[in-house]
Amino acid sequence: MAAHVTAGGGPHVLAATDELRRMRAAADADRPFLARVEAVLDQWHHAETTYAEALELIGHARTELDTLRADPDADPLDIASATQHLNFLTSYQLPPTSPAEQFHPAFDEATAARAAAAGGSEHIVTHADADALLRRCRADDDTLLARHRADRAALRDQLHRAELAAAQAFARAQRSTAEHITELLPRIDTELRVLDAAGQHAFQERLPISEHPDIDTDRLRRLTDAPFVLTAAHASDRAALLPMMKHLERAAHDAQRPLIWAAPATICDNADLSPIANTVIDAATLDLHDSAPGTIVVIDRAEHISPETIADLTETAATAHARIILLDTNTATWPPPPAAPLLKLLHTELRWSPVLTAATGRINHFDASPDSNAALTQAAGLHPDHHTPAITTALQRHRKAQQRNTTAHDLHTRMWNAAHRDEGFSRGG
Repeated sequence: MAAHVTAGGGPHVLAATDELRRMRAAADADRPFLARVEAVLDQWHHAETTYAEALELIGHARTELDTLRADPDADPLDIASATQHLNFLTSYQLPPTSPAEQFHPAFDEATAARAAAAGGSEHIVTHADADALLRRCRADDDTLLARHRADRAALRDQLHRAELAAAQAFARAQRSTAEHITELLPRIDTELRVLDAAGQHAFQERLPISEHPDIDTDRLRRLTDAPFVLTAAHASDRAALLPMMKHLERAAHDAQRPLIWAAPATICDNADLSPIANTVIDAATLDLHDSAPGTIVVIDRAEHISPETIADLTETAATAHARIILLDTNTATWPPPPAAPLLKLLHTELRWSPVLTAATGRINHFDASPDSNAALTQAAGLHPDHHTPAITTALQRHRKAQQRNTTAHDLHTRMWNAAHRDEGFSRGG
């Protein structure tokens, strides 16, 4: 319905189609009669202007004559000349009849002919009348569309609240016991493997990013300047992401840096999804052991690959001094994709992970659900009285990983700020 309303074909407009067509035809038939009325009015207006100018000249001449007559020292010849000038203007410049007397009959005749052609003055229709009806119909369609959207949003919110209440009730029952967290220990180990390797230095040269008027190069530059093995970037606005990645590809080519594009197999095999590059390989088949120095791997729609694959790739990249960029394109879907909880954790704990592009989507009511959180986050919410030795050990590893990554980011930030400060001083000098 929205597409039809936007295109001007909403239900109210369609219902008025026959009436609009009749009004347009009547307006076309009225056009010659309207033109005749307008022609008379134009002549009348021109005559009124000429008549007013003549009266102004006569008034001026009369004032001049009265002034001379009141002057006892005035030359009689000047008085005679002024009198003759006033008589000339009155006799030859001023039309014998007023514009109203001259054109009112013609105007009455033109309007009568117009009304007779329309079957009465009350039946005269112009294109302005048709335009006004069309505007009213479109306004009614906009109002109808807004009401439908509001009703749909209200129904969706009711459904979300009901589903969220059920999910939260289930999740509270599950996470309230140590047994549930114990079941999550394999996921916790995977998440810790990622956090342990993510903040290691990749020892790569900085990739120069040139300015581009249509791309937010500042965000792209902050992404590429991060020297760490793993970076997770929000990239939900596809239209803004693709040109940004093309710019990244050109920068890597100019710098002769290896750039690998990867994605989950389900994404690579789906022709309906816009690919991020011409050649995209299955992320699960990546082998970075023998990767060239300076290699950058960009994984599109990373939320759809398994956390185990992300852990394996991150550890391998740390050994090979490669960099991995995970593009999180998730737009609040339910159930969440496999790696969505892990990426949510990385966005929180890897402070160098940026928002690359962001689309305005609907509110994700399921973000409040514990099941959408990483296993480490759920374990951290467990009451300490319920901690088993394995859970305690995992949380201690988590705190150490947090400290290492925070320290690494703080050091990088200070060095990055100092470098940009030096660049500013160099340009100022």
